[in-house]
Amino acid sequence: MKRSLSSITIKRPVATIMLVLMVVVLGLSAIIDIPRDLMPNIELPVALVMTRYPNASPEEVETMVTVPIESALASVEGVDEMVSYSMEGTSIVLLSFQIGRDMNFASLDMREATAIVAGFLPDTCSSPTVLKMDMNSMPVMQIYVSADMPLADLSTLIEDNVLTYFERSKGVASVSMMGGVSEEIAVEFNQESLTNYGLTMTAVSQMLAAENVNLPSGEISRGDTKLVVRTEGKFRSVDELRRLPLMVGDGSIVTLGDIARIERRNMERSGITRIDGETAVGIMVTKQSDANTADVSKALRRQFAAVQQKYPNINFVIGYDEADYINSSIKSVAQSAVAGAALAIIVVFLFLCNVRSTLVIGISIPVSILSAFAVMNALKITLNLVTLCALTICVGMIVDNSIVVLENIYRLRREYPTAEEAAEAGSSEIFVAVLMSTLTTVIVFLPVALTEGMASMMFAEFCYTMIISLMASLVVALTVVPMLCSKMLHGTISTSYLRLGRRRYRYRLLPRFSAMIARLIDFYDRTVRRALKHRRKVFTAFICVFA
Repeated sequence: MKRSLSSITIKRPVATIMLVLMVVVLGLSAIIDIPRDLMPNIELPVALVMTRYPNASPEEVETMVTVPIESALASVEGVDEMVSYSMEGTSIVLLSFQIGRDMNFASLDMREATAIVAGFLPDTCSSPTVLKMDMNSMPVMQIYVSADMPLADLSTLIEDNVLTYFERSKGVASVSMMGGVSEEIAVEFNQESLTNYGLTMTAVSQMLAAENVNLPSGEISRGDTKLVVRTEGKFRSVDELRRLPLMVGDGSIVTLGDIARIERRNMERSGITRIDGETAVGIMVTKQSDANTADVSKALRRQFAAVQQKYPNINFVIGYDEADYINSSIKSVAQSAVAGAALAIIVVFLFLCNVRSTLVIGISIPVSILSAFAVMNALKITLNLVTLCALTICVGMIVDNSIVVLENIYRLRREYPTAEEAAEAGSSEIFVAVLMSTLTTVIVFLPVALTEGMASMMFAEFCYTMIISLMASLVVALTVVPMLCSKMLHGTISTSYLRLGRRRYRYRLLPRFSAMIARLIDFYDRTVRRALKHRRKVFTAFICVFA
């Protein structure tokens, strides 16, 4: 005679309990170690090439920058669509790739293609920059710095000393500064002087570019020693720039200071950052695409503490931390899941009116959820809003299988002499029904999880979480629940009182609920009988409602 899975667990309670404890330990470990993020890791098949051409009109940008870059990118494999934008001083070429294209290799192909054409772009053009459209490219942390010192000095201090602390933090992709000031050498020409000397802005610009260079000048050999010689022509000070000689049309020489006002000053600020009413400098930290937000935040906070300790006279404030929002969102959804599980247990108690049978459900719910967490952690599925929503939805579905098995065992307990026989018979009777009901639900989510495209990116983890949770609940319902019923449903099953030790406490409100359910069952019975007697009228009425 073949023995079912339920009968094996009933006959081997110690082994079953040990397996349950192992699952609980793995689940608790998974809750601690599972990566946390706001949303699933979604990699959009889109990348762009951005090139800056300062002080150029849109027509010049299109002709001299956008068109050559488009021609070079046309050879990139797997491109579905190419769109370009030519604006004043900026060229953007946007590429959409086929779904499933590895964007790391795609961006590498784009860099190789743009590197070929970069040498043919105008000299004042910046190098083409390839950027992947990543949903994780937003800053994960914003830090604001203020101090009792000039803003220019504070900006220099942060750029030279502070940013390196955050750049070397684990999982950080880039660190940028905003709201600070940078120095520049401003050359303001006197147009009247230029005209009098017969000079033009273009000619002066070319002379400046030709003079402000450092060039290699060969090498000098002395025995076995070779010395590299360089010709340094970079300007070291503003005074050197003022004394730069310029040749005019009649062969005479004038200095740059004669025709222009030259000064060292702060660049014009494009934005202002304030914290608590004080002017501050903002630091924006962006994480790597494959890094976990919560882990990056922890590492950044350690660096933040080290920076505060080294610079006690500077005020550091964390203005935004995405990990805080993630943790609060996860906490909110987790509280909803716990409340749903508690309400499910209360509903079971209201219908069964028995503490021991309710306790079976109370044990099966956390075991199912913890086993789901263990599998999710093993499959590298992150804990985010999508997967937590799936777990919250599953709380009610998880308990379904256990309730069906428990109710059947509870019904047969009055017919069989022992709890073991009732548990084995009750679980065997509905084994196929529970299996098929769970598989029909699982098969609905499986195609979405296995499909490709944007739907898979958004909902794959949701579907996998649902499938894992439902299969875990099925295993728990067919193994743990029968074993618990065989051990906890011994003796008399009380439905009218609660026994604690030798004392009994009669229920006062539960009989009213049971009476209401009995009246509802009676009403349903009478309604079904009437419907069966007037089948044509009922069928016609539903056809009309459907129409």
